[in-house]
Amino acid sequence: MKFNQRILSVFILICFAIMSLGTPAYASVETIESMTTDLQNFYAHKKELDEWEVFGTRALGQDLSFKYVPSGNLTSPTDYSRRIIGDISAGICVDDNITTLVNMQETDGAFRHEADASLNNTIWSVIALEFARNNGEDPIYIKDDAIDYIVGSQDADGGFDISGWGADVDSTAHAMIALSFSDDDMTDAIEKAVTYIENKRDDPSGLYDNWGPSVESTAAVIEGYIANNINLIDGTVETLKQYQLTDGSFYPVWDDGISNQMTSYFVLLALADLKYDGGKYHNKLNPITATKEGFKISAKKINVDEVNIDIGVPAELIAGETKLLAISWEGSNHGYFYQNINIDEDSVFRFGLNKTGVDELNIMLWDSLDGMNPVCDKLNIMF
Repeated sequence: MKFNQRILSVFILICFAIMSLGTPAYASVETIESMTTDLQNFYAHKKELDEWEVFGTRALGQDLSFKYVPSGNLTSPTDYSRRIIGDISAGICVDDNITTLVNMQETDGAFRHEADASLNNTIWSVIALEFARNNGEDPIYIKDDAIDYIVGSQDADGGFDISGWGADVDSTAHAMIALSFSDDDMTDAIEKAVTYIENKRDDPSGLYDNWGPSVESTAAVIEGYIANNINLIDGTVETLKQYQLTDGSFYPVWDDGISNQMTSYFVLLALADLKYDGGKYHNKLNPITATKEGFKISAKKINVDEVNIDIGVPAELIAGETKLLAISWEGSNHGYFYQNINIDEDSVFRFGLNKTGVDELNIMLWDSLDGMNPVCDKLNIMF
């Protein structure tokens, strides 16, 4: 159905976020689509998703935010970084967590928590804060100092060591993602990192070697290379496909044929980058959209406190016809609101909602209060 240009805009005072897709040619389209479809089916049947899983599926266009169960307590910068990425993907407000993370940056540019001085804290803080910036947030921290700290931590062989046990492929690939956000020329550091990583390639298996050939490390390399527009070695993506099970999940080299959560979401994150231009962390997430019979409801964040909900109207509807916009919120704070909307008029309606105690928001479009027959699929936003 065709849509006319009349858009009914509803502004709701809550926090939310967004999604996007593209297709660089790092492997055959058929291979990427096959791997992606099977893995998406696996997550569609999974009961709960953690931060990386809800992020990866959302980046691939699959909204599974209603299955989102954040992991663990938040203490270190890496904890807050993971939560910020997951919460943005699930449409949850991240203001407080961003403030807490920003306050963990120290005068040398590094992010630390008490005795935890792992370089991983700074790498993931930069990635999470810049991803948040690309999705409508405004984190205020000293990015140049953080990136300088990461570059200054690079080993002579080009690798990055986050543990004190020596450099490894995963950490080096993740450091490359952080460096891709630099406003300065990082060519020298990136070239050294690539040299280190390529020296870790295991020719017989086609995987990258992180104390042994690793599916997870190979997936991380894909992320690091795509973030910096570096070509992958031919066959890298196809090699990963060999470790995909019939249920769509992936297994590690060290546990033949046994599905593994971490292995699966590492590949998920790599596949999400293969669908983007420049990588998923560098792009906005598109609005979650619900459509039915020519109607379309979509949502995107406007600023810290507002979400803009647009209702697209089929052009062939009779002028002057009205529909009922229904909004309900669930949790210890719960309630509902109804508003008749004249579909042939441009209108802006502002609805204020105290988010305290709200777990989810449902936005519906019905034919009338009497019939309550949906004319569009329900749009669900989790908090």
